[in-house]
Amino acid sequence: MKFICRILVSLALIVPAKMMAQKPTWEIGLFLGASNYQGDLAPNIVVAETKPAIGGFIKRAVNDYFAYSLGLNYGTVSGDDKNFKYLAPRNMHFQSEIFEITPQVEFNFFRFGSSPRAHKFTPYLFTGLSYFKFNPKAKLNDEWVRLQPLTTEGQGIIKDAPKKYSLWQFAIPIGAGLKFNLSPEFNMTVNCGFRSAFTDYLDDVGGVYPDRSILDEARGGDAAYFSDPSGAVSGINIGVAGKQRGNSDTKDWYIFSGVTLSYIIRQGTCYTF
Repeated sequence: MKFICRILVSLALIVPAKMMAQKPTWEIGLFLGASNYQGDLAPNIVVAETKPAIGGFIKRAVNDYFAYSLGLNYGTVSGDDKNFKYLAPRNMHFQSEIFEITPQVEFNFFRFGSSPRAHKFTPYLFTGLSYFKFNPKAKLNDEWVRLQPLTTEGQGIIKDAPKKYSLWQFAIPIGAGLKFNLSPEFNMTVNCGFRSAFTDYLDDVGGVYPDRSILDEARGGDAAYFSDPSGAVSGINIGVAGKQRGNSDTKDWYIFSGVTLSYIIRQGTCYTF
């Protein structure tokens, strides 16, 4: 992430000042694509877990090289231990809706915009900040159950357990794509953006197993089951209290990738060379 930020700052400093004089344009557009996840229940991205995603945005191109935007995106992410042979005995799964608001900055490798020297195509990079809502759930008897209220790792119940996590979190988007100028009125992009979340509980898995008996007494049978559902596979629960339940050394990721189509709103033209 620091590397990407350094690139964008450096490029901003070396872009000739006369290119900054171009009058900015606005765009309003839609995003259609897919969402996915990488974390404790999916060390690698699983294509079969891909879900539809949709969004919208407004964008201001300040010159042919830089733009900033504000977007709203919605999608669903999921993961399942059954997708990985070595994780299957743990028998965990989850699904969560993701709703994010994300201000971003973009850098075009080629001049792209309304000036006479602009190209009709350019690769680009983007980064920024995302503030997102999630709500991990798991299925029991054909019903999706919210996991955060169950405190499946003993949050707030067991000594030394972590605090109950918030369902609103921040993330850093890092991505790249291709831009195409279709006409004087429309632009299109194809892009993929990885979001590095500030939480390890996108999937409700991040720490160690709690004492099931304490959790059962405090939160009920559903909490005890979802804390360690391994017994449903082998008949023996592998979740010994204090044993690692997830990888606490890394945070979770979610991904939005797809296509955008935007309408260009011009404020007038004033080119400099």
